[in-house]
Amino acid sequence: YKPTYKNLIQMIGDGNNIYDEEKNITICVYNSVNIIEEHIKNFDKIFVDEAHHVIAENIWGQLKIIFPNSRIIGLTATPGSTP
Repeated sequence: YKPTYKNLIQMIGDGNNIYDEEKNITICVYNSVNIIEEHIKNFDKIFVDEAHHVIAENIWGQLKIIFPNSRIIGLTATPGSTP
């Protein structure tokens, strides 16, 4: 953790419902994607934690539709899992 980066990062969800375009990094819980959806032009990379849970039927499975111009990177630490 670097305190100098604190002003560059925002958390969306869990009661934090205001998107700030001035922030460089946005951390968003999956059920709050609707809050950032209108700002899709601002996202060039999206990192998905627990990506082995991504399926087409859930919101994360629809990321390429919601964020068509973003590179999506899936992360998982579960052995033998592939998104």
